[in-house]
Amino acid sequence: MSPAMNLVSELYTDACSVKAFPALAVGAVIGVVEIVSAILFGVLVFSGPLALFVFQGIGMMVFGLFAACLIMALTAVAWERSRPFRRFA
Repeated sequence: MSPAMNLVSELYTDACSVKAFPALAVGAVIGVVEIVSAILFGVLVFSGPLALFVFQGIGMMVFGLFAACLIMALTAVAWERSRPFRRFA
C-alpha cells in the first residue's frame, strides 16, 4: 500500500473513531480561547502611541498563533509516530 493511501486509510479510521467528536470539541474550545487571547494581547501591546496600528498588530498576533499551533501540531504527530506509546503497569 502506498504511503498516501495508508495516510488516507488512517485518517478515515481516526475520523470514524468514538474519540473524534470529543477531540474536535476540545480543539474548537482551545482554538476560540487562543484566538481571543491573541486579540487581547495584540490590543494590549498595540496601545498608546501604537494605537493606529492595532488592527495590523492583531493580524500579526493571530497569524503568529496560527503558525505556532501548526508547527506544534505537526511536530507532535511526528514525535508521537517516532516514539511509540508505552504503558507501564
